Amino acid sequence: MGVIFANKQTIQKMRDLEDLKEHVLFEVPLNKEVDARVADHTDLSVFISDFVCVAPCIYEAFLSQMLSVQDARFKRLGEKVVRGTLSLKKDYPFDSAYNAVKLKNHFFHKLRNTEPKILDALTCEKVNVGQGYTRCSTMVLTENAVITEDIGLALHYKTLGYEVLIIEKGHVILPGFNYGFFGGSGGVVENKLVINGALRHHPDGDAILQFVHSHGLKIIELHDDPLIDCGSILYFMT
Repeated sequence: MGVIFANKQTIQKMRDLEDLKEHVLFEVPLNKEVDARVADHTDLSVFISDFVCVAPCIYEAFLSQMLSVQDARFKRLGEKVVRGTLSLKKDYPFDSAYNAVKLKNHFFHKLRNTEPKILDALTCEKVNVGQGYTRCSTMVLTENAVITEDIGLALHYKTLGYEVLIIEKGHVILPGFNYGFFGGSGGVVENKLVINGALRHHPDGDAILQFVHSHGLKIIELHDDPLIDCGSILYFMT
């Protein structure tokens, strides 16, 4: 059991799902420092490993919302929440400080833009990559397996021994932009990959399905329309 973090629209789609009923659903506050079109994107404001690092501009609202939830799991979660130090900006890469990926033995991000509290808290090897939107661009399935459209990221992952499925760029809706990222369209909750849309609309849908199942995960599609980049679904096991 744990806490699922996502934006309002995604949380609403998950509320009545039997497969997720044992988890707490947490709507992440809007971040008004970033572009308004992605102000509700969780992966721009929150980084999760064995702790939860939150952008300072939403930290107070984040804690207030936690305290309003009558659930014992939030007490345990509160002990793991860290206030970040970096204020964000509307333009890339200054909106990407928390948009990073932690796998089994490595942390991946554009390190000159990473929130210092994250770097200080992690003892694993830090890998500098060119893509600041590392989390958006990576669907983390397990500690050892990912899906990405980004060839540069894929090379880093493969070189360090991780299993990677490379998919075609695009085919993910992000309102106000030409396209979104597959990694931003969902996230893993225990043994389930929760996707904001239907894989049948993606040209690599069958390959994604096979790769996900090969790693022992089930798939939950939140609706039957094309995939939507919602700013990721993040999960913290309590």
